[in-house]
Amino acid sequence: MKKHGFTLVELLIGLAMSALLLAMSLPALQQHLDLMALSKALDASLSQFRRAQALSLYSGGDVLVVLATGENWCIVTAFDECDCEKTGDCVSPADLPMLSHLSHPQISFNHSSFSPATYTRFAGGFGTSHGYAGTLTFNGQQVSGKVVLSNLGRVRACIEDFQYGAYDKC
Repeated sequence: MKKHGFTLVELLIGLAMSALLLAMSLPALQQHLDLMALSKALDASLSQFRRAQALSLYSGGDVLVVLATGENWCIVTAFDECDCEKTGDCVSPADLPMLSHLSHPQISFNHSSFSPATYTRFAGGFGTSHGYAGTLTFNGQQVSGKVVLSNLGRVRACIEDFQYGAYDKC
């Protein structure tokens, strides 16, 4: 008589092997999800800086990118100095969206090398940021990335210890 199917032992061995493979892949999956969240925050930050620069060229007036680090971090484009942590304090031109811990909950923003640390400025009509260059550092659970602004207004992003998608290694 022929037997069809699997024995209980064979099924348990297959299940144990599947569980082992899943356990081995979880750290890589978590790192990939972390990189995706960081990439999303870097993309949004690059977009915010580039829109502010374009607005300074278009309007002919200075445009600021206002920053607040810490637990309730935020980044917003504005014509005047303001506090983006206070609701309604910043009036964003052309309804540009504000980036914050609410839109990117997996990401922390704890360091800005801009001087002053609360904003950077694009010169009206030129789009340069002479004297206002600096770096923003964003942190995920396992990876971190930077947005770098040069004095000439060039904005770029990189991810520390990795080359991921369009981002170079810092």
